[in-house]
Amino acid sequence: MVAKHEEFIAVMAVLDEDTQKKLQALRNALICAYGPDTETADLPFHITLGSYAPEDEAVTVSRIRALATASAPVSIRFSGLKLVGTNVRYMAPVLDKGLKQLHSHFDSDYANGYPDWLPHASVYRHALPAGETLPEEIVAMAEKIRDARITALELGAFGPLRHICRAKLEK
Repeated sequence: MVAKHEEFIAVMAVLDEDTQKKLQALRNALICAYGPDTETADLPFHITLGSYAPEDEAVTVSRIRALATASAPVSIRFSGLKLVGTNVRYMAPVLDKGLKQLHSHFDSDYANGYPDWLPHASVYRHALPAGETLPEEIVAMAEKIRDARITALELGAFGPLRHICRAKLEK
């Protein structure tokens, strides 16, 4: 098994403002029901596309900017609220052609987060009691979040968190 790297940079597909608001409302409902969130609140809601070594920052910034200039926003559809591991609730995007193509430009897992790419938009990190089911109103709220758009690419450093660049999809 390959060890996880503590410091890395990650390319994130940032979701549109309307979806940001809906996911924040969902996060707030989960916080009200279960307590503080330990997810990184300083980040926009996003789907991580790939991770790289910190020394790859300059070339990754160039790749992000070039792709953003040549790309239009990407429409995605969420299939629902899911759980990864024992404590991360996320919205699962349908893995369609547009999302696969965007990911193909950044298909690297330097951080060793997942052996296979698991596209997801983390909403809430918590410690629910084993076997606990979510309240109906939270499930219903999540079910209403279906269509979204990826409108920007962002590069961030982790260990510690640092915003490096953001480029809007402009074509």
